Amino acid sequence: MNDPFTASNCIDWLRAAMHELIQHAPPEATRYDDEGQLRVIAMPLSFELFASSVFDQSREYVATDVNAALKMMAVMGELALKARTTEQR
Repeated sequence: MNDPFTASNCIDWLRAAMHELIQHAPPEATRYDDEGQLRVIAMPLSFELFASSVFDQSREYVATDVNAALKMMAVMGELALKARTTEQR
């Protein structure tokens, strides 16, 4: 919590994960085996819910550290520019 290097690395990992989500369509809720038999019905996690859990949990630390705040703002700006859908923006 008091280590700016670790905070910066964590923000980079979050950026990489969010970037992957932006690049790909969300997975289907249903999964079939090779014979076409329905095997799994999953509850998909929306992009909005995932982004909220990522950014909301870091908000308290980011609000108290200037370097983390600047890095997070840069990451959010970068992700907004790469967003492909309204939901992602």
